Amino acid sequence: MAHTKGNWFIDTDYKNQKVIASNFSHIKPMICIIRSEINGAMILEEEAKANDKLIAAAPELLAFIEKYYRFLNLDDQEKAKNLIKKATD
Repeated sequence: MAHTKGNWFIDTDYKNQKVIASNFSHIKPMICIIRSEINGAMILEEEAKANDKLIAAAPELLAFIEKYYRFLNLDDQEKAKNLIKKATD
């Protein structure tokens, strides 16, 4: 799998920016910077928090679906495989 390993988390004190980071090593690699606006338009705080949480949970969600998709019905297995491919290709 070609993503930064380790738990991803929201780091609110990273060079005065809010970021998604990983604790994979003794250094905390930054995954992405979290913006409070897009094209000059402010993102609602509730929406921004939801986005932050979803991004931070992405590796665990992917690992879970890779591990358990075989227990789904056949149609849902295909959907799960397509999501895994979308996340990893």
